[in-house]
Amino acid sequence: MEVAASFLTIWQHYHHQYSVLKTTNELHLHEIYKDEKYFQQEVKLKGHLHKDSVDLERAQHYEKMSHDLEFDRRESIRDIWRQRAEVSQSLMVVDTLMFASAFSLLLEGKIPLASPALLVQVYAFSIGVSLALLLISMWFILLLQTLMSRYDIHHPFMTYYPCGKSHPSFSSYYVCHCKHISRHSESAYYAGTLAFLVASGLLLSAKFLYDYNNEIAVPLFSIVMFTFAMIVPVGRFIWPNQTRPHEKVIRRQIAETDWAPDPAALRTEERGQEEEAGP
Repeated sequence: MEVAASFLTIWQHYHHQYSVLKTTNELHLHEIYKDEKYFQQEVKLKGHLHKDSVDLERAQHYEKMSHDLEFDRRESIRDIWRQRAEVSQSLMVVDTLMFASAFSLLLEGKIPLASPALLVQVYAFSIGVSLALLLISMWFILLLQTLMSRYDIHHPFMTYYPCGKSHPSFSSYYVCHCKHISRHSESAYYAGTLAFLVASGLLLSAKFLYDYNNEIAVPLFSIVMFTFAMIVPVGRFIWPNQTRPHEKVIRRQIAETDWAPDPAALRTEERGQEEEAGP
């Protein structure tokens, strides 16, 4: 009986140890499975987060590049616009100076009473033409500055009229809408200045002939004035003021590169800008 009791005790102890080890092993295997599953989920989640982070950084980088490019584009357009504006303002200053000189000549210039009627008539005509052309030149400059201010750098694909085209660059807009106005203002300025020189030459010639009785001074003055007046047309060939391609080449390039925008794309772009601006 004692042997049986001892054997039973040993068997129970062995069975208990076996159950404990089996349960512990199952719990350990379950923990390993859970840890492996959590690890795989964590790796997968970190992979998704890393991918999202890379995509976000790429999108931010592209957005920053697009903003920088747009900022540089607008700055370059402002530089070109500022250069054109300074040229027109300089011409406006010179126009104003010549207009004041012509008006002063009209008021202060006293032609001798012994002058022939034809000379007086030509003198009056020259003064009138000079004032009119200089005034027209100033009006063209004001019109030019108004047209230059109408260019919208924030909407490069806007359609402008009457050409019906879009101008992504200010240079193409200037050649299409402002170049001829600038040419008209310069032509009116040169013509008005020439008329002013003719009037002043007639006044001085009349004074030399009828006030000072000096016939040699008239041809000398005329030769000097004609020589210096020819510097302007001849100087354009000796010292050209144009370093870019001919205007016809630029116009052909504009016709090939400029286009009318797609209305659907334009509406999409404006809708996106309104969403960015907010309510």
